[in-house]
Amino acid sequence: MKNKYLFILFLFILFFNSCSVFAAENVPYLIQGELSTEESEIYDFMGFNFFFKNKGEKTISKLTVVFYVFDENGEPPFGMKNHIVLNINCNIEPNEIIEDCISLDDFIFSFESSGYVIDYLYISQILYDDGAVWTDSFGVFATY
Repeated sequence: MKNKYLFILFLFILFFNSCSVFAAENVPYLIQGELSTEESEIYDFMGFNFFFKNKGEKTISKLTVVFYVFDENGEPPFGMKNHIVLNINCNIEPNEIIEDCISLDDFIFSFESSGYVIDYLYISQILYDDGAVWTDSFGVFATY
């Protein structure tokens, strides 16, 4: 009887493990990003440089990018919001890769020029040109 319960528990764990692997393989994007404080025409203080690939089969018309900013000690930085949400209007075809930089100056109210890092970067919503929506409200597929 005990072996039967262990076997059922094993199947239960195996099932949920395979579901999470399956779900991760079906995320419709790849994203990578970093902060930049180098001189730029796009921003005065800081920018978000990112790489994005549309892995889906539909054209993307809007993205909502979410990430957190920390200083070199892992603390929220003084002088700026550390929870950043960017709504990006775009036109990204299936399998297309884009690279872009977005100003973060609107999130900064006092600036120290070094040591900022991004953590917990994810896409919370994708709006497709046909009106369909993909969401990840809690950042289940976030990169660290």
